[in-house]
Amino acid sequence: MKIKFWTIFLITFAIETGITYFLSSQFSVRFIEVMFFTGIVFLITSIYFSGGLSYIKEQQDAKTHAETGFTPFVEPPTIFRRGPFFIASLTFFLIGLIFYILLLTEIIPPGSL
Repeated sequence: MKIKFWTIFLITFAIETGITYFLSSQFSVRFIEVMFFTGIVFLITSIYFSGGLSYIKEQQDAKTHAETGFTPFVEPPTIFRRGPFFIASLTFFLIGLIFYILLLTEIIPPGSL
């Protein structure tokens, strides 16, 4: 089980790194400048697909009930799963956050134009 976890973790982290590298090369900015913002997107995506945003479905069900009077099929509550996809996205985001703070405080100097 641990080998499967670390394999998925590393593949996810590599894909996130590749997408960030592609975006940084396309927009001609440094990798660490883009890492924080792509980390936010990856983290929100992983939370959404891990079942952490069940309140969106509950809101849609409440709207349907208010408009039609029909109560949608009641499903068991969604459980948020902290799997390797979420952990890799969280790690990528935290590394990007550290770099972003270092860039804002100018510990890492700004890139030359």
